[in-house]
Amino acid sequence: MINVLKGMGYAYAACFAFAILFNLRGRRLFLTAVGSAIGWGMYLVFEDRINPLLLTFLCMTVVATYAEIMAVVDKCPMTVYLVVGFLPFVPGAGLYYTMKHAVEGDIALFLSRGLNTLGIALSMGVAVAVVLYGFNAIQSLRKISAKLKNEACRRRTKPEM
Repeated sequence: MINVLKGMGYAYAACFAFAILFNLRGRRLFLTAVGSAIGWGMYLVFEDRINPLLLTFLCMTVVATYAEIMAVVDKCPMTVYLVVGFLPFVPGAGLYYTMKHAVEGDIALFLSRGLNTLGIALSMGVAVAVVLYGFNAIQSLRKISAKLKNEACRRRTKPEM
């Protein structure tokens, strides 16, 4: 448990520093890194129990949901929270080792690492797309519901001749 909390602290600190580079100020500076700490903490808790691709998808779903909720609460674009939040999941080491094996000519390891890195990147993208689609669908349903409600109210209050 201590390692999870330390990992969350490291993720928060790294993403906080990145948020400074993004020129964020005020409470946004502190809140953007919270999503990454939550997602990374979840990753560390389930790291040994779930396939890394599925776990990355689930954690990025949590981070994207946090980003969407905070964007509505803070009245700012979702990308402000999302870009800072997904930093701990970027497969930088995987990409480095993929290129290292390519340069060394080890095709088997190159393909293995490359496909794993590509899978992680795709699971991150799909998770964000699923959350965006889900929130847009909910928003569309709310608009349709409000429109139907207004029409029903107009029909009831319309004077009959």
